[in-house]
Amino acid sequence: MSWVAISLVLAASLSGAARGATPWVSVTVSPLLTTTPKRQLVVSWAHAQPQAGDWVGLFASDPSNAAGGRSLSGLALARVEVAPGEAEGRALSGVEAARDAEEVTQCAAYVRAADAHPRGEERVLAVACARMYPDWMGDLAASIGGLRLKEVLLPGTHDSGAYRRYSPLVPQTIVEKYSITQEEDIGTQLRLGVRYLDIRVGHYPSTSARWWVNHGVVRLHPLQDVVDDVKDFIRNHPNEVVIFDVQEFPVGFGEDLSVHRALVAFLSEELAELAAPKALGWDATLARVWAQRGRVVLAYDRADVIASLPTAPLWPAVRQLWGDVRTLDALRDYLHRVIGSGASSQPSAHAAMAELTPNAWDVVLDQLGGLRKMADAVNAEMTELLRDEWAANTNAFAVDFVRGTDVVRVAVDFNRHRGERARAGRSRA
Repeated sequence: MSWVAISLVLAASLSGAARGATPWVSVTVSPLLTTTPKRQLVVSWAHAQPQAGDWVGLFASDPSNAAGGRSLSGLALARVEVAPGEAEGRALSGVEAARDAEEVTQCAAYVRAADAHPRGEERVLAVACARMYPDWMGDLAASIGGLRLKEVLLPGTHDSGAYRRYSPLVPQTIVEKYSITQEEDIGTQLRLGVRYLDIRVGHYPSTSARWWVNHGVVRLHPLQDVVDDVKDFIRNHPNEVVIFDVQEFPVGFGEDLSVHRALVAFLSEELAELAAPKALGWDATLARVWAQRGRVVLAYDRADVIASLPTAPLWPAVRQLWGDVRTLDALRDYLHRVIGSGASSQPSAHAAMAELTPNAWDVVLDQLGGLRKMADAVNAEMTELLRDEWAANTNAFAVDFVRGTDVVRVAVDFNRHRGERARAGRSRA
């Protein structure tokens, strides 16, 4: 089957070529809209040392397990040729992703040309399959239990509660184009592997649901729905730790702390035994958290509120490293600077906010095409930089349209290796 649409070939990766690494491949879901409710799968590759005839393919399942004598080319749903020197690239596949994240199981593979094999056979050099990571912390418990909370690389979402399923039957308004940051609800984000939630709460006392999740002044979902998703997830996945970071209070709070106290009372009652004791602190290891009853770290972006409610299970807010920038170059430069400046050595947790931010005129004039287009412009490079440069000095890493990235797999792989190294070091000591 021919490769549909475009192949966005990036500059050759000198670092990957120099280290002779195995190619990296990934399969993600484009945030860009089509005329159907579904979106296209995207295949990416990096750190390749291409030979003539190499290609990257999309497969219904892991082609490494192929049997029956069928050629890899015959099994591919789609393929793109990789020219010599094209060490990195990304391409829309023309294959639609299933609407439900659980049903996306396709695999990307980097295939070495038959001419390079003594028996004239194509070989799979690297493969990655789309999957959920609902229990990755529990699965890695033996390796990562000794890591402190602020040492764990936490995949996250920006404005986590600003989610909505796209429907081509409902015209997209300018407000929706610049307020929706995720396609999946909170429960699905968590099953995908997200462990850092960026929650913005608005107060609407005259509505049936007093507390809402907002993006700025845009009211989106009752906070109760979000909290219920978190509770259901933790009860079904008891070894997972979720950071519930309440940031900004865009509507209905004012200067009086009474509204904050009411919100804290609501959250404390809803989470109850699921809230992690604040006495643990960000330096606590995952093993210490697991030894306690709670699994939800309830962080709150008002130190004065925390001080006024000493018995509430409130942790200091995660420090968000937010560039407030409109271009990929500016975002890259900002995160290079702040991640490299020792953010991870600070006493509190931090989150690198890896997304673009439109200004008021961008929204009014629709100059940037909306948040989906803005996410598509940066997500691939943000994943690459996290994987190759930033992971060791990053705590949480929050993105728009998380299925358009591979940050969960990057985080799981990195945490596994970091935990194993730390464990080996303790054994030698």
